[in-house]
Amino acid sequence: MNGAREARGDVLVFLDAHMEVGVAWLEPLLERIVNQPQIVVQPDIPDIKYGHPKTNQHSVVNDKSDEEEYIPRPGMSWQLSQNWFPFPPYLYQVGFHQTNAFPSPALQGSAIVVRRSYFMSIRGFDEGLNIWGGEQLELALKVWMTGGRVETVPCSIVGHVFKDNPNVKTQKEDDVLTKNVLHIAEIWMDEYADFVIANCRAESHNGHLPTFTSKEDESIHEGRIFRDRMGSKSFKWYLDHVFPELQIPSREDLLWGEIMKDNECLFVVDDAFVALGNVCESYGISFRTIFSLDKWGRLRSNGQCLGLDEHTRNIVTIPCYKEDMAEAAGEWDYTEHDQLMYRSPSGTYCLGYVESEEAVKMEACKPTNEQQPWSFQIQFEWESGTEELDSKLKGKDIDFRF
Repeated sequence: MNGAREARGDVLVFLDAHMEVGVAWLEPLLERIVNQPQIVVQPDIPDIKYGHPKTNQHSVVNDKSDEEEYIPRPGMSWQLSQNWFPFPPYLYQVGFHQTNAFPSPALQGSAIVVRRSYFMSIRGFDEGLNIWGGEQLELALKVWMTGGRVETVPCSIVGHVFKDNPNVKTQKEDDVLTKNVLHIAEIWMDEYADFVIANCRAESHNGHLPTFTSKEDESIHEGRIFRDRMGSKSFKWYLDHVFPELQIPSREDLLWGEIMKDNECLFVVDDAFVALGNVCESYGISFRTIFSLDKWGRLRSNGQCLGLDEHTRNIVTIPCYKEDMAEAAGEWDYTEHDQLMYRSPSGTYCLGYVESEEAVKMEACKPTNEQQPWSFQIQFEWESGTEELDSKLKGKDIDFRF
């Protein structure tokens, strides 16, 4: 923000240091903001595989693969992490094409172009966020919900270098990112912040959310005042009109999203049974790959529950029973060994992958069976650990909705 305040040009361009621009990359971006003052634009941002400068002889910028089927659309998950979504069919229906500038629910963050006057009028990047993490998502939500627009311009290409440099985060770094996520959710997401808070609690250390300082509390309070002053639309409006493809979990869900094993995911075949295949979307929008395990022990997909076929040992779709019928009808659990366990009147089984049959089946539960652990995309923890934690996170008009 210091750079934006010092800038004297009409247009601000934000580029991460590890970017490589293509030929004539800026003109298509400037063309979009000439007649649209309240707009933030970004280029198509392909990945560049990192190589040492002495050995790297090739750049992927302006050398896109012919196998690429669509321009990915930046979006976000219920963890408020950056995700990529395919070009949605409904945009074709209203005249958009993959080569045209198209609306984007989120900003990728490493390459952004905006009018300086508009950027400053919406307070730019939220200075209540610390170091890095989530600032591009906050800006996109703010723009959309206060009457602006975010677009991706595929005719502009700016490459992004992903370095092969594993980073093991410390608890302090995790706390900074968690605070940023909670800060954004509490200002902009209304009642949908519940999902973000529950996920942060599930992923935090010992179920404890980081403690906010009085200065950080005040920053959230100021953000809410700014939002009210701008006449902001609701987050539900954003979901309905900007990001309708994002599926919404239930507040009864404990686990949600794709269920993965070795880079492959479970999916529902012909609305009848479950298989494992290379169908992982990672962005969480395909009905056939999104599952949830709720507090009643129901494993669900697209409005249907999953149970056991006693004869084939396959898991199949069944009508959903009422909550108080779970124990009698059979209930699922996610064990400490990452197994999906099913307790039914006929016995207890775990979901496993039978390599010899290339099939997903229910088996006797064995913690040592390498084909029985599964990983869920998102976890939710809906209850606070202690009353003390509750009091730590409530202050100055902030309600973390325990």
